[in-house]
Amino acid sequence: MRQALCAASVAWAAPASIIAGTALGAGQLDASASFNGAPLAGVLTYSPAAGSILPVGSAQILTVTFTPAESTDYRPVTSSVTIDVLPQTTTSTPPVTIVGEVPVFRRKLNRRGKPVGRPVLTGFTMQFSASIGASSAMTTSNYVLDTVTSKRTKRGVSRILHPVNGFSVTYEPASDSATIDVVRPNAFRTGGQLTVLPGVDGGGLVGTTVFSIARGGRSLGPSRA
Repeated sequence: MRQALCAASVAWAAPASIIAGTALGAGQLDASASFNGAPLAGVLTYSPAAGSILPVGSAQILTVTFTPAESTDYRPVTSSVTIDVLPQTTTSTPPVTIVGEVPVFRRKLNRRGKPVGRPVLTGFTMQFSASIGASSAMTTSNYVLDTVTSKRTKRGVSRILHPVNGFSVTYEPASDSATIDVVRPNAFRTGGQLTVLPGVDGGGLVGTTVFSIARGGRSLGPSRA
């Protein structure tokens, strides 16, 4: 007789209310699966999916189906939570924009803690027009960092983006700024591109959000591409 498949546990806390027009993202769709307290590999499929915009209403149902990678031992599990979507108000605060962006250069420290050598590129700082949630501001998936190279083709010169995955983000509420710290200094020898996604402030980010990084990271400014 075939042994019954095990059922994983899906942890998913009901998300906080959102304002109408806010797209569903990592702040709402953050379920996780485990078995006997240990994380379980698999695929989490949400309905409605990420990027969906819900109508105004209370206790709207969000559903997730966890499909385990080891289908011979575990069976799929479905779980649900509810979310409230609040109407927009006529006195809503102005949308958040990026009002400043600069590369960050630092010098290495010797054993005595004194700076030595030439400054090297360590990251980029983005200043926002208003305070944003530290959690979303420090989520690396809300940023896309690429190096850029050029390739000449029959149709002209094409820009090729190469993803940079080794970076972290810190947020300073006092200055409303987020700083991206790259793992490998002196990167971007041929330039690059920094994209800030709307999820960094819950979906309301407007204005210029794609920035060009000059060769060697000497400057950072709005993209002209």
